[in-house]
Amino acid sequence: MEQPPLAPPKSPNRGAVPAVRRFPPLFALLLLALPLGAVRLTNIALEPAPGAVFNPGMGVYMQMPPLTLPPDHWMNAVADIAYYRLDWAPLNPEPGVYRFDEILKPYFDAWVKGRGKRVAFRVMSQNYCSALEYVSPKWIFEKACVPGVETTDLVKFTDRQVMPVPWSDAYLDVYCAFVAKLGAYLEGRPGLEFVDIGAIGEWGEMHFMRWDKERREANGFTEYRYIQAHRRVIDAYRRAFPGTRLFLNVGYPQYQTIMDYAYAKGLNFRQDGLGPDGAMGNCEEWLFRPYSRKGVLCNLEFWGYYPQMVERGFSLPATIDRALSAPISYLNANLGTFGSDTPRIVVDELRRASMRVGYRLRPMSVRLPIEIKSYPSRPSRFPILSMWSNAGTAAPSMNLALRWSLHDAAGSNRAQSESFPTLPTTMWYSGMTNAVSEQFAVPAGLLPGRYTLRVSLFRPEDGLAVGLDLKGPSKDARYAVADLRVAAVEPDRQGPFLLRRESFEQGMEGWAGACEGLKPTLAEGRGVEGGRALKIAGRKTRGWSYAMCPMISNVKPFALYRLSAQMKVVSLTPPDALPPHIKLDLRDLADKHVENVNSAKYSMRRAGEWQSLSLTVTPGEGIGAFVFGWETGDNTKAWELEAYLDEVKLELLEEP
Repeated sequence: MEQPPLAPPKSPNRGAVPAVRRFPPLFALLLLALPLGAVRLTNIALEPAPGAVFNPGMGVYMQMPPLTLPPDHWMNAVADIAYYRLDWAPLNPEPGVYRFDEILKPYFDAWVKGRGKRVAFRVMSQNYCSALEYVSPKWIFEKACVPGVETTDLVKFTDRQVMPVPWSDAYLDVYCAFVAKLGAYLEGRPGLEFVDIGAIGEWGEMHFMRWDKERREANGFTEYRYIQAHRRVIDAYRRAFPGTRLFLNVGYPQYQTIMDYAYAKGLNFRQDGLGPDGAMGNCEEWLFRPYSRKGVLCNLEFWGYYPQMVERGFSLPATIDRALSAPISYLNANLGTFGSDTPRIVVDELRRASMRVGYRLRPMSVRLPIEIKSYPSRPSRFPILSMWSNAGTAAPSMNLALRWSLHDAAGSNRAQSESFPTLPTTMWYSGMTNAVSEQFAVPAGLLPGRYTLRVSLFRPEDGLAVGLDLKGPSKDARYAVADLRVAAVEPDRQGPFLLRRESFEQGMEGWAGACEGLKPTLAEGRGVEGGRALKIAGRKTRGWSYAMCPMISNVKPFALYRLSAQMKVVSLTPPDALPPHIKLDLRDLADKHVENVNSAKYSMRRAGEWQSLSLTVTPGEGIGAFVFGWETGDNTKAWELEAYLDEVKLELLEEP
């Protein structure tokens, strides 16, 4: 539990606590020659990238692009994911026969190997836009006893089609077995971005386009069987693709139980029919917004090709605005964009969308010293205070780490610092700004000269670094932030510097109690070396501090300090009483409490022995003073103790 600041005692019999700026004249106080002044920070504003930033887990993508798309086509600057919808039958024409290499491999060869892009797929069992009579393999009806329904409804490129009954056990058995084979081929393949579920409904989407009420009921439909069918398919895909992003095309609120089950299995959501008033079912509001905060990636698709949208009176800019107001990570550019006569408005609007869809992370500004110090035999440090933004529409799905690296004039990495932001990147939501501070460790003996500071965000598990929204080229996804000059420091200026030492041999002026029932006193012959020590003995009732004392009032921001003390607890009862510890109360320039930094507690397993307790702290900007506290650990409980304190030291270990 965070403790309140050390405060003057309320009881009149203990005297007043000295002001933080006052220092007792009888202290054994040692102030050595220190480097001059506080560190000077320079603010550097960083410019955003002028175009799209391509990253895993996000982006505008192309639907069914031709494999012969020219490398200089404008879509290559907007999207780097090629998305294909395939019928099931050609992939699995006979039992045990799978044409994955023949059909799927060319996509990987063309886009991943040939152009360094990504691919995504959906395999459909029902598709009225197909020219096939059997979108699902014919053999599943003839040999696997899957019930089929013949239809001429909404058939565009053939006279009739046969649809499987998707909630039947026979269908689910063969389809889930196919999914297992598909996963064995695709899972883990470099360049695979995501896979859509395409098992139930027209195009694998959650609607009954050619299944009217009579047709459904005639084939054994119930709400329960329908929901269970989705759950079986979701489970099959999750087993087959444990490490791949999976999407379920979502429906309306009455089937939210299916979507919630998909969320529980780690799946993501997509919806179609996007127009100026939103997507089908207005899912951006009631579904995308709450689930995106749970880590679900959201994906939208336009209502149709651009000419079709014009026929319906849809404004493309308004549609793009609506899409960018939702927490989406993907947008399907299915407007018909691969010809040479694409309207200029389509080019401009998709370019605008590509600069927002997904996460777009950038350090807007960085504050740091332009000149840093290098010591011959010990490390130094300097602060990096950065302010990050997310100009995209959604947070990353990856919990990323932050890396700053220092490169010499030849580009070699001479030092780096890695850390996790306090606020995880999965919570860097659209429009947010986040302050991230870092203490960069400069190794001992770093040669003086000019260096470049670079920054990257990466996934520690595999080292994957993501692209940042920063202008200028990057080197291995490390972006240049600032040019720094390293200056060598003479050996006699190295430290560490002893700022305060209290052995109580000159008295205890400046020390006061802040705990009801107890008052610190001097004890002769009880110190570590047989001299004096500070003693606390008696019954403690209320209060945080057995004793307190101001330490220094000229704190150097961003320096590394160490506070240490020797402590001995002779007795502490009852057994559940909390052992004491030491702490620093950090005060601002107006002498107000900012935060506490605590040491470990005294170990009662070694009661009666002198134990060394210590803590380190790096104060930020605005910290003006330190106040020492000998802490109780609880503000209200009562107990009895006899304890001693000696050899209190405050040291400056490192500084900018």
